[in-house]
Amino acid sequence: MSYITIPKTQQLYFPENIDQCNICDTVFLDKDNLSFQIQGVIKPNSNDILTPTFASDTNWGKGNFTIANGHAIFYDPTASPGYYGYLTQGGISFVQDRYYVIQITYTQVSNTAFTGIISLTSGSGVQVFTERVTFLPNTAGETVEVFYLHTWATGDMTIKIEVESASDISGFFVESVYQYVVNFVEVYGVKDGVETLLIDQLDVPTSVANGAQLCGYNILYNPTSAFATAYPSNDFKTDCYQIKIYDDGDNVTDVQKSYLSQLFKVVDTEIIDSCLLNGHLKLIWWGDCPTYGLCSSFLSGGLPQKNMMWVRGGVYKAPLDRREQIAFFSPTGVGSLIYSFTTVKRQLKIAPYSEYLHEVLERVFYFDNVYVGQGLNTAMKIVSDDASLYTIINHENGYYSGGIEVLESGKELIKSSCCGDSGNEDS
Repeated sequence: MSYITIPKTQQLYFPENIDQCNICDTVFLDKDNLSFQIQGVIKPNSNDILTPTFASDTNWGKGNFTIANGHAIFYDPTASPGYYGYLTQGGISFVQDRYYVIQITYTQVSNTAFTGIISLTSGSGVQVFTERVTFLPNTAGETVEVFYLHTWATGDMTIKIEVESASDISGFFVESVYQYVVNFVEVYGVKDGVETLLIDQLDVPTSVANGAQLCGYNILYNPTSAFATAYPSNDFKTDCYQIKIYDDGDNVTDVQKSYLSQLFKVVDTEIIDSCLLNGHLKLIWWGDCPTYGLCSSFLSGGLPQKNMMWVRGGVYKAPLDRREQIAFFSPTGVGSLIYSFTTVKRQLKIAPYSEYLHEVLERVFYFDNVYVGQGLNTAMKIVSDDASLYTIINHENGYYSGGIEVLESGKELIKSSCCGDSGNEDS
Protein backbone atom coordinates (compact mmCIF):
# COMPACT_ATOMS: atom_id res chain seq x y z
CA MET A 1 0.00 0.00 0.00
CA SER A 2 2.69 2.43 -1.01
CA TYR A 3 1.21 4.48 -3.79
CA ILE A 4 -2.02 6.35 -4.21
CA THR A 5 -4.43 5.41 -6.95
CA ILE A 6 -6.45 7.75 -9.12
CA PRO A 7 -9.61 6.88 -11.08
CA LYS A 8 -9.39 7.82 -14.75
CA THR A 9 -13.07 8.51 -15.24
CA GLN A 10 -13.54 11.80 -13.42
CA GLN A 11 -13.41 15.51 -14.12
CA LEU A 12 -9.64 15.75 -13.86
CA TYR A 13 -7.59 12.80 -15.01
CA PHE A 14 -3.98 11.78 -14.59
CA PRO A 15 -2.40 9.80 -17.46
CA GLU A 16 0.42 7.40 -16.67
CA ASN A 17 2.96 9.15 -18.89
CA ILE A 18 1.79 12.59 -19.85
CA ASP A 19 3.42 14.57 -22.64
CA GLN A 20 4.65 17.83 -21.12
CA CYS A 21 3.85 19.57 -24.41
CA ASN A 22 0.35 18.18 -24.72
CA ILE A 23 -2.69 20.10 -25.84
CA CYS A 24 -4.58 22.35 -23.45
CA ASP A 25 -8.06 20.87 -23.51
CA THR A 26 -10.77 23.50 -23.24
CA VAL A 27 -13.09 21.53 -20.98
CA PHE A 28 -16.04 23.44 -19.65
CA LEU A 29 -16.57 22.47 -16.03
CA ASP A 30 -18.61 24.05 -13.29
CA LYS A 31 -15.85 26.13 -11.74
CA ASP A 32 -17.40 25.87 -8.28
CA ASN A 33 -17.51 22.08 -8.38
CA LEU A 34 -14.15 21.19 -9.84
CA SER A 35 -13.09 17.93 -8.20
CA PHE A 36 -11.03 14.80 -8.40
CA GLN A 37 -10.75 11.65 -6.32
CA ILE A 38 -7.64 9.91 -5.02
CA GLN A 39 -7.03 6.96 -2.73
CA GLY A 40 -4.68 7.43 0.20
CA VAL A 41 -2.36 4.84 1.70
CA ILE A 42 -1.08 3.84 5.11
CA LYS A 43 2.63 3.70 5.89
CA PRO A 44 3.22 1.52 8.93
CA ASN A 45 5.95 2.49 11.36
CA SER A 46 6.62 1.58 14.96
CA ASN A 47 4.82 4.64 16.29
CA ASP A 48 1.58 3.59 14.62
CA ILE A 49 1.31 0.17 16.25
CA LEU A 50 -0.89 -0.26 19.29
CA THR A 51 0.04 -3.92 19.62
CA PRO A 52 1.03 -6.40 16.93
CA THR A 53 0.02 -9.30 19.18
CA PHE A 54 -1.24 -9.64 22.73
CA ALA A 55 1.71 -10.58 24.92
CA SER A 56 1.42 -11.90 28.44
CA ASP A 57 2.62 -8.57 29.84
CA THR A 58 0.25 -6.53 27.74
CA ASN A 59 -0.99 -3.25 29.15
CA TRP A 60 -4.50 -3.82 27.86
CA GLY A 61 -7.27 -3.55 30.40
CA LYS A 62 -9.90 -6.22 29.91
CA GLY A 63 -13.25 -7.50 31.01
CA ASN A 64 -14.40 -11.02 30.20
CA PHE A 65 -11.25 -11.48 28.09
CA THR A 66 -8.13 -13.41 28.91
CA ILE A 67 -4.70 -13.08 27.30
CA ALA A 68 -3.17 -16.32 26.00
CA ASN A 69 -1.03 -17.42 23.05
CA GLY A 70 -0.70 -13.85 21.82
CA HIS A 71 -4.46 -13.37 21.59
CA ALA A 72 -7.21 -11.68 23.58
CA ILE A 73 -9.81 -14.42 24.04
CA PHE A 74 -13.45 -13.93 25.02
CA TYR A 75 -13.73 -16.64 27.62
CA ASP A 76 -17.27 -16.80 29.04
CA PRO A 77 -19.30 -19.38 27.06
CA THR A 78 -22.34 -18.82 29.24
CA ALA A 79 -22.67 -15.06 28.72
CA SER A 80 -26.31 -14.07 28.69
CA PRO A 81 -27.74 -11.94 25.87
CA GLY A 82 -26.59 -8.35 26.17
CA TYR A 83 -23.54 -9.25 28.25
CA TYR A 84 -20.33 -7.84 26.88
CA GLY A 85 -16.61 -7.98 27.18
CA TYR A 86 -14.14 -5.22 26.55
CA LEU A 87 -10.50 -4.40 25.85
CA THR A 88 -9.07 -0.98 26.61
CA GLN A 89 -5.71 0.76 26.42
CA GLY A 90 -4.72 4.31 27.27
CA GLY A 91 -1.77 6.49 26.37
CA ILE A 92 -2.29 6.19 22.60
CA SER A 93 -0.92 9.28 20.85
CA PHE A 94 -3.08 10.99 18.23
CA VAL A 95 -1.80 13.99 16.26
CA GLN A 96 -4.17 16.84 15.51
CA ASP A 97 -5.58 17.07 11.98
CA ARG A 98 -4.52 13.56 11.02
CA TYR A 99 -6.81 10.94 9.53
CA TYR A 100 -6.53 7.50 11.15
CA VAL A 101 -7.63 3.96 10.50
CA ILE A 102 -7.93 1.48 13.36
CA GLN A 103 -7.63 -2.12 12.18
CA ILE A 104 -8.80 -5.02 14.31
CA THR A 105 -7.98 -8.56 13.20
CA TYR A 106 -10.09 -11.28 14.78
CA THR A 107 -11.22 -14.88 14.50
CA GLN A 108 -14.73 -16.14 15.24
CA VAL A 109 -15.32 -19.89 15.06
CA SER A 110 -18.99 -19.95 16.06
CA ASN A 111 -22.01 -19.30 13.82
CA THR A 112 -22.91 -16.10 15.65
CA ALA A 113 -22.46 -12.62 14.24
CA PHE A 114 -22.49 -9.86 16.82
CA THR A 115 -21.89 -6.15 17.31
CA GLY A 116 -18.78 -4.40 18.50
CA ILE A 117 -18.27 -0.82 19.59
CA ILE A 118 -15.01 1.04 18.95
CA SER A 119 -14.57 4.25 20.93
CA LEU A 120 -11.92 6.85 21.74
CA THR A 121 -11.85 8.96 24.89
CA SER A 122 -9.65 11.98 25.58
CA GLY A 123 -7.45 12.39 28.62
CA SER A 124 -10.13 14.60 30.17
CA GLY A 125 -12.72 11.84 29.84
CA VAL A 126 -14.57 13.20 26.79
CA GLN A 127 -15.62 10.55 24.31
CA VAL A 128 -14.56 11.96 20.93
CA PHE A 129 -15.40 9.05 18.68
CA THR A 130 -17.58 5.94 18.63
CA GLU A 131 -18.59 3.56 15.87
CA ARG A 132 -20.43 0.26 15.78
CA VAL A 133 -18.98 -2.61 13.74
CA THR A 134 -20.07 -6.15 12.95
CA PHE A 135 -17.93 -9.17 13.76
CA LEU A 136 -18.75 -11.88 11.22
CA PRO A 137 -19.24 -15.58 12.05
CA ASN A 138 -17.06 -18.45 10.84
CA THR A 139 -14.06 -16.30 10.01
CA ALA A 140 -10.33 -16.60 10.56
CA GLY A 141 -8.01 -13.61 10.37
CA GLU A 142 -10.83 -11.26 9.37
CA THR A 143 -10.15 -7.51 9.59
CA VAL A 144 -12.59 -4.77 10.52
CA GLU A 145 -11.61 -1.12 10.05
CA VAL A 146 -12.89 2.20 11.36
CA PHE A 147 -11.74 5.64 10.21
CA TYR A 148 -11.31 8.68 12.41
CA LEU A 149 -10.42 12.31 11.65
CA HIS A 150 -8.70 13.67 14.76
CA THR A 151 -9.48 17.38 15.04
CA TRP A 152 -8.67 17.59 18.73
CA ALA A 153 -5.31 18.83 20.00
CA THR A 154 -2.41 16.40 19.83
CA GLY A 155 -2.42 14.17 22.88
CA ASP A 156 -3.02 10.74 24.34
CA MET A 157 -6.34 8.97 23.90
CA THR A 158 -7.86 5.79 25.31
CA ILE A 159 -9.19 3.20 22.91
CA LYS A 160 -11.92 0.77 23.94
CA ILE A 161 -13.19 -2.25 22.05
CA GLU A 162 -16.47 -3.64 23.34
CA VAL A 163 -18.28 -6.75 22.16
CA GLU A 164 -21.98 -7.41 22.69
CA SER A 165 -22.87 -11.08 22.66
CA ALA A 166 -26.25 -12.41 21.67
CA SER A 167 -25.35 -15.99 22.60
CA ASP A 168 -22.28 -18.22 22.96
CA ILE A 169 -19.29 -16.46 21.35
CA SER A 170 -16.62 -18.33 23.24
CA GLY A 171 -14.83 -18.97 19.94
CA PHE A 172 -14.11 -15.26 19.44
CA PHE A 173 -10.63 -13.82 19.94
CA VAL A 174 -8.82 -10.67 18.87
CA GLU A 175 -5.49 -11.29 17.18
CA SER A 176 -4.13 -7.76 16.77
CA VAL A 177 -5.04 -4.08 16.86
CA TYR A 178 -3.27 -1.42 14.81
CA GLN A 179 -3.58 2.33 14.57
CA TYR A 180 -2.33 3.84 11.29
CA VAL A 181 -2.28 7.31 9.78
CA VAL A 182 -3.97 7.40 6.39
CA ASN A 183 -1.72 9.57 4.25
CA PHE A 184 -3.07 11.48 1.31
CA VAL A 185 -0.93 13.79 -0.76
CA GLU A 186 0.21 17.29 -1.38
CA VAL A 187 -1.81 18.88 -4.16
CA TYR A 188 -0.29 21.54 -6.38
CA GLY A 189 -1.61 23.78 -9.08
CA VAL A 190 0.69 24.13 -12.08
CA LYS A 191 0.67 27.15 -14.38
CA ASP A 192 3.43 27.83 -16.91
CA GLY A 193 5.50 25.11 -15.22
CA VAL A 194 5.38 26.76 -11.78
CA GLU A 195 3.96 24.67 -8.91
CA THR A 196 1.83 26.32 -6.23
CA LEU A 197 0.76 24.36 -3.14
CA LEU A 198 -3.02 24.12 -2.97
CA ILE A 199 -3.70 21.47 -0.33
CA ASP A 200 -1.25 20.09 2.21
CA GLN A 201 -1.79 16.51 3.36
CA LEU A 202 -1.87 17.77 6.96
CA ASP A 203 -4.77 20.09 6.15
CA VAL A 204 -7.39 17.40 5.75
CA PRO A 205 -9.90 19.12 8.11
CA THR A 206 -9.46 22.37 6.16
CA SER A 207 -10.05 20.49 2.93
CA VAL A 208 -13.17 18.89 4.36
CA ALA A 209 -14.41 22.30 5.50
CA ASN A 210 -13.92 23.51 1.91
CA GLY A 211 -16.02 20.71 0.47
CA ALA A 212 -13.74 17.67 0.35
CA GLN A 213 -15.32 14.33 1.26
CA LEU A 214 -13.65 11.53 3.21
CA CYS A 215 -14.67 7.92 2.99
CA GLY A 216 -12.43 5.03 3.91
CA TYR A 217 -9.11 5.35 2.16
CA ASN A 218 -10.53 7.83 -0.34
CA ILE A 219 -10.83 11.58 -0.45
CA LEU A 220 -12.74 13.60 -3.01
CA TYR A 221 -10.93 16.90 -3.34
CA ASN A 222 -12.55 20.15 -4.38
CA PRO A 223 -9.66 22.58 -5.02
CA THR A 224 -11.81 25.54 -6.06
CA SER A 225 -11.24 27.63 -2.93
CA ALA A 226 -7.54 26.83 -2.98
CA PHE A 227 -7.36 27.81 -6.64
CA ALA A 228 -9.03 31.13 -5.93
CA THR A 229 -6.43 31.85 -3.25
CA ALA A 230 -3.46 30.70 -5.31
CA TYR A 231 -4.54 32.42 -8.54
CA PRO A 232 -6.67 35.41 -7.46
CA SER A 233 -6.22 37.47 -10.62
CA ASN A 234 -6.07 34.72 -13.22
CA ASP A 235 -8.80 33.70 -15.60
CA PHE A 236 -9.76 30.05 -15.75
CA LYS A 237 -11.12 30.65 -19.24
CA THR A 238 -7.92 31.89 -20.82
CA ASP A 239 -5.17 30.32 -18.70
CA CYS A 240 -4.13 26.68 -18.85
CA TYR A 241 -3.65 24.76 -15.62
CA GLN A 242 -2.63 21.35 -14.39
CA ILE A 243 -2.99 19.54 -11.07
CA LYS A 244 0.07 17.77 -9.70
CA ILE A 245 -0.11 15.47 -6.71
CA TYR A 246 2.53 13.56 -4.77
CA ASP A 247 2.24 10.36 -2.80
CA ASP A 248 4.28 9.63 0.32
CA GLY A 249 6.75 7.27 -1.26
CA ASP A 250 7.17 3.57 -0.70
CA ASN A 251 8.07 1.93 2.58
CA VAL A 252 11.63 1.05 1.53
CA THR A 253 13.19 3.95 -0.38
CA ASP A 254 10.64 6.62 0.63
CA VAL A 255 10.86 7.98 -2.92
CA GLN A 256 7.82 10.03 -3.84
CA LYS A 257 5.89 9.44 -7.02
CA SER A 258 4.10 12.32 -8.70
CA TYR A 259 1.00 12.38 -10.90
CA LEU A 260 0.33 15.18 -13.37
CA SER A 261 -3.06 15.90 -14.89
CA GLN A 262 -3.76 16.94 -18.44
CA LEU A 263 -3.67 20.66 -19.24
CA PHE A 264 -7.14 22.13 -18.87
CA LYS A 265 -9.17 25.30 -18.89
CA VAL A 266 -12.25 25.79 -16.77
CA VAL A 267 -15.27 27.94 -17.52
CA ASP A 268 -18.09 28.88 -15.20
CA THR A 269 -21.07 27.45 -17.06
CA GLU A 270 -23.54 29.51 -15.02
CA ILE A 271 -22.37 32.84 -16.44
CA ILE A 272 -21.09 31.81 -19.87
CA ASP A 273 -22.95 32.89 -23.01
CA SER A 274 -25.60 30.22 -23.60
CA CYS A 275 -25.02 30.47 -27.36
CA LEU A 276 -21.47 29.28 -26.82
CA LEU A 277 -22.77 26.20 -25.00
CA ASN A 278 -24.99 25.24 -27.92
CA GLY A 279 -21.99 23.76 -29.69
CA HIS A 280 -21.14 21.59 -26.71
CA LEU A 281 -22.28 18.28 -25.28
CA LYS A 282 -23.00 18.14 -21.57
CA LEU A 283 -21.91 14.77 -20.21
CA ILE A 284 -22.94 13.57 -16.74
CA TRP A 285 -21.93 10.14 -15.45
CA TRP A 286 -21.72 8.09 -12.28
CA GLY A 287 -21.81 4.47 -11.14
CA ASP A 288 -24.30 2.59 -8.99
CA CYS A 289 -21.74 0.50 -7.13
CA PRO A 290 -18.50 1.32 -5.30
CA THR A 291 -15.61 1.03 -7.74
CA TYR A 292 -12.53 2.33 -5.99
CA GLY A 293 -11.08 1.10 -2.73
CA LEU A 294 -13.31 0.84 0.32
CA CYS A 295 -15.34 3.95 -0.28
CA SER A 296 -18.93 3.35 -1.28
CA SER A 297 -20.19 6.93 -1.06
CA PHE A 298 -18.41 8.42 -4.07
CA LEU A 299 -19.73 6.01 -6.68
CA SER A 300 -22.92 4.58 -5.24
CA GLY A 301 -26.60 5.23 -5.53
CA GLY A 302 -26.68 6.92 -2.13
CA LEU A 303 -24.07 9.64 -2.44
CA PRO A 304 -22.75 9.44 -6.00
CA GLN A 305 -19.81 11.40 -7.30
CA LYS A 306 -21.56 12.83 -10.34
CA ASN A 307 -18.93 13.88 -12.83
CA MET A 308 -19.86 16.53 -15.37
CA MET A 309 -18.06 18.22 -18.22
CA TRP A 310 -18.89 20.05 -21.41
CA VAL A 311 -17.06 19.08 -24.57
CA ARG A 312 -17.36 20.40 -28.10
CA GLY A 313 -19.53 18.06 -30.08
CA GLY A 314 -23.04 17.12 -31.10
CA VAL A 315 -25.72 14.48 -30.76
CA TYR A 316 -27.41 13.28 -33.96
CA LYS A 317 -30.31 11.01 -34.91
CA ALA A 318 -29.23 7.61 -36.14
CA PRO A 319 -31.39 4.90 -37.79
CA LEU A 320 -33.62 2.94 -35.41
CA ASP A 321 -32.00 -0.03 -33.79
CA ARG A 322 -34.02 -3.16 -34.61
CA ARG A 323 -33.41 -5.32 -31.58
CA GLU A 324 -35.70 -8.14 -32.72
CA GLN A 325 -38.21 -8.70 -35.54
CA ILE A 326 -40.46 -11.60 -36.57
CA ALA A 327 -42.36 -11.68 -39.87
CA PHE A 328 -44.92 -14.19 -41.22
CA PHE A 329 -45.61 -15.08 -44.82
CA SER A 330 -48.79 -16.90 -45.83
CA PRO A 331 -48.85 -19.71 -48.44
CA THR A 332 -49.99 -17.11 -50.96
CA GLY A 333 -46.91 -15.00 -50.30
CA VAL A 334 -48.55 -12.26 -48.29
CA GLY A 335 -46.32 -11.04 -45.43
CA SER A 336 -47.16 -9.49 -42.11
CA LEU A 337 -45.13 -8.32 -39.12
CA ILE A 338 -45.79 -10.47 -36.07
CA TYR A 339 -43.40 -8.85 -33.61
CA SER A 340 -40.86 -6.05 -33.56
CA PHE A 341 -38.71 -4.44 -30.88
CA THR A 342 -37.07 -1.16 -31.83
CA THR A 343 -35.30 1.56 -29.90
CA VAL A 344 -33.96 4.99 -30.71
CA LYS A 345 -30.27 5.22 -31.48
CA ARG A 346 -28.16 8.36 -31.18
CA GLN A 347 -24.77 9.17 -32.63
CA LEU A 348 -22.43 11.30 -30.54
CA LYS A 349 -19.55 13.10 -32.21
CA ILE A 350 -16.74 14.66 -30.16
CA ALA A 351 -14.55 17.43 -31.56
CA PRO A 352 -10.73 17.17 -31.65
CA TYR A 353 -9.09 17.04 -28.24
CA SER A 354 -5.96 15.45 -26.78
CA GLU A 355 -5.75 11.67 -26.59
CA TYR A 356 -5.97 11.91 -22.79
CA LEU A 357 -9.45 13.35 -22.87
CA HIS A 358 -10.63 10.71 -25.32
CA GLU A 359 -9.13 8.04 -23.06
CA VAL A 360 -11.54 9.19 -20.37
CA LEU A 361 -14.53 9.60 -22.67
CA GLU A 362 -14.09 6.10 -24.01
CA ARG A 363 -14.67 4.75 -20.48
CA VAL A 364 -17.45 7.17 -19.55
CA PHE A 365 -20.01 5.57 -21.85
CA TYR A 366 -19.80 2.25 -20.00
CA PHE A 367 -20.85 3.65 -16.61
CA ASP A 368 -24.21 2.68 -15.11
CA ASN A 369 -25.66 6.16 -15.48
CA VAL A 370 -24.73 8.37 -18.43
CA TYR A 371 -26.66 11.45 -19.49
CA VAL A 372 -25.96 13.64 -22.50
CA GLY A 373 -27.51 16.92 -23.63
CA GLN A 374 -26.88 19.40 -26.41
CA GLY A 375 -26.25 22.85 -24.98
CA LEU A 376 -28.81 23.78 -22.35
CA ASN A 377 -31.32 21.19 -23.54
CA THR A 378 -32.48 18.58 -21.04
CA ALA A 379 -29.98 15.74 -20.84
CA MET A 380 -31.19 12.30 -21.96
CA LYS A 381 -30.10 8.99 -20.47
CA ILE A 382 -28.11 6.85 -22.88
CA VAL A 383 -27.07 3.21 -22.74
CA SER A 384 -24.20 1.40 -24.45
CA ASP A 385 -24.64 -2.10 -25.84
CA ASP A 386 -22.35 -4.65 -27.47
CA ALA A 387 -22.40 -2.70 -30.71
CA SER A 388 -21.37 0.60 -29.06
CA LEU A 389 -17.75 1.24 -29.93
CA TYR A 390 -15.97 4.51 -29.25
CA THR A 391 -13.98 5.21 -32.41
CA ILE A 392 -11.08 7.66 -32.50
CA ILE A 393 -9.67 9.46 -35.54
CA ASN A 394 -6.06 10.66 -35.39
CA HIS A 395 -5.64 14.03 -37.07
CA GLU A 396 -1.83 13.68 -37.06
CA ASN A 397 -1.32 16.94 -35.17
CA GLY A 398 -1.77 15.75 -31.62
CA TYR A 399 -5.55 16.09 -31.84
CA TYR A 400 -8.05 13.26 -31.93
CA SER A 401 -11.78 13.29 -32.60
CA GLY A 402 -14.13 10.59 -31.42
CA GLY A 403 -17.61 9.22 -31.74
CA ILE A 404 -19.95 6.48 -30.55
CA GLU A 405 -23.45 5.19 -31.28
CA VAL A 406 -25.60 4.64 -28.20
CA LEU A 407 -29.21 3.84 -27.33
CA GLU A 408 -31.56 6.41 -25.84
CA SER A 409 -33.11 4.99 -22.71
CA GLY A 410 -36.91 5.07 -22.48
CA LYS A 411 -37.47 5.17 -26.25
CA GLU A 412 -38.11 1.46 -26.74
CA LEU A 413 -41.17 0.36 -28.76
CA ILE A 414 -42.56 -3.17 -28.86
CA LYS A 415 -45.18 -4.00 -31.52
CA SER A 416 -46.93 -7.35 -31.75
CA SER A 417 -49.86 -8.75 -33.70
CA CYS A 418 -53.01 -8.59 -31.58
CA CYS A 419 -55.64 -10.14 -33.84
CA GLY A 420 -54.32 -13.69 -34.09
CA ASP A 421 -54.93 -13.70 -37.84
CA SER A 422 -51.43 -13.11 -39.06
CA GLY A 423 -51.96 -15.75 -41.79
CA ASN A 424 -54.90 -13.90 -43.38
CA GLU A 425 -54.39 -11.66 -46.33
CA ASP A 426 -55.04 -7.97 -45.91
CA SER A 427 -58.12 -6.75 -47.70
